[in-house]
This record gives sequence, structure tokens and C-alpha cells, in this order.
Amino acid sequence: MKPCFLLPVFAAFALAASALAQSVEVFSANWGTSSPAFSDPISLGMFDSNLGTLASVSLAIDSTVTGDISAFNSTGVQQSFTNATAELDVTLTGPGGATVTTHPTAGIASGQANPGSNDFAGLTGSDSGSFSGSPLSLYELAGGGTFGSMVSASDIGSYLGTANSGVFFGGTATASGDVTVTYTFTPVPEPAAYAAFIGAAALVLAIRRRHAAC
Repeated sequence: MKPCFLLPVFAAFALAASALAQSVEVFSANWGTSSPAFSDPISLGMFDSNLGTLASVSLAIDSTVTGDISAFNSTGVQQSFTNATAELDVTLTGPGGATVTTHPTAGIASGQANPGSNDFAGLTGSDSGSFSGSPLSLYELAGGGTFGSMVSASDIGSYLGTANSGVFFGGTATASGDVTVTYTFTPVPEPAAYAAFIGAAALVLAIRRRHAAC
């Protein structure tokens, strides 16, 4: 075949192939809490199976903790401390019971605690995690819809630090963030894709017949 004949063939096949390439659809929702121990239901969009064939599902959670750390110094003199942290264990539970737990931690690398109570407020830290959704049937529905998930923390958090004996750490924390579901799928071919395939095949056949006749 001459290059001038090949160009339209390649173009037609490229158009059809691009129409069949995998696509991605994403839904997300925000969550937040005003107490350390919580259970927050989350609704996310299901994949519309009319759009194509679902290949994979990924659920991800981003968690941010806002913590207040208190250091009580009972020694009567100023004390140094290090690694004072406020941590919450935040779990995302998806359909079918699949889970991932994040550990957002806020803290102070080092500081001084005067005698008595010392409060360090407004500290923040983040963490993220994800898992693959399975079976896929739990996440798809003709026409779309929503599915339920849960973001939760089962205790009041962990408040730690390193200091001399007589310095005690405590605090409180809240958490917020977002949950995202990502669908990877092969879309249903558009009529233009079918036409491109048929046109490319017909063009190749016509060229071969022309060469055979020469």
C-alpha cells in the first residue's frame, strides 16, 4: 500500500480505538465530626452500567485531625518535652464490609511545659488510605444510584508525649475529610466508533481488490 492510502486507514482505526479506551468516573463526599468518637454515614454515586463495562473500583479516604494537646506539669519547675501528639484512628467501611483505617496525627516536635496545665491548641495533621471495591456488582446499577459507606472512629483518640516523670499528656481532637470512589470502565462504543471500524475495514478491502486487479 502507498502511504497516501494508509493514512485514512490509520485515522479510522485510531478513532475507533480511542472510543474503546478505558474511561474514569469519580464521585466524592465530605465528612466531618465535632467529637472524637463518631460514626458518619456517607452516600456515594454508583456506576451506571449503561455507560459500559466496569473494570475496577477504588475507594479512598482523606482524613485530617484537628487536635488540642494538654501537658500537665506537676514537678513545680519548667520541663522540656518532645513528640507530643494527638491521633485519631479513622476507618472507612464500604459495601461488603471492606475497610481501611487512617491515622491522622497532629503534634509538636518539642516544647516547654510550665508548672501546671499547658494547652497547645489548633494542631493539625492528615493521613489517607484506599482499598479496591469488590465484588463490582455492589457498586453498579443500570441508571445509577447511590451506595452507603461509613466513616467512624471508635475511641476518644491517643494523646502522648515524651518528658520527665511528673509531666502528663492529654487532649481532645476532631476529624474531617472526604471519601472518593473512582470507577474505571470500558465505555459502550458510540455509533461513530462502529462506523470507523466498518469504514476502515471496507477501505482496506477496496485497496486490496484494487491491487489484486493490477
